[in-house]
Amino acid sequence: MVTYHDNTEFPFEELRDDEGDFFQKVSLAMEHWDVDEAHVWSVLETNDPEVWLYAPPHHFINVIGYVVTKEKHDHDTYYEERF
Repeated sequence: MVTYHDNTEFPFEELRDDEGDFFQKVSLAMEHWDVDEAHVWSVLETNDPEVWLYAPPHHFINVIGYVVTKEKHDHDTYYEERF
């Protein structure tokens, strides 16, 4: 069952690369932080330039990049964040 949090700030600390940027591949994020895929989130563009979607890492379309969190996710939860 998919859980969708609409207009909600992403509740976890984002762990990025050494320069503070998104990872360009799931495998690079996993290797850099020595975690499994349950710790990686994809960050997606939406039709609204002021909205990003944090989603499970299996997404490939409209991906801005990937971030790691210390917390694991269930692969069914999405967070829509408005800037």
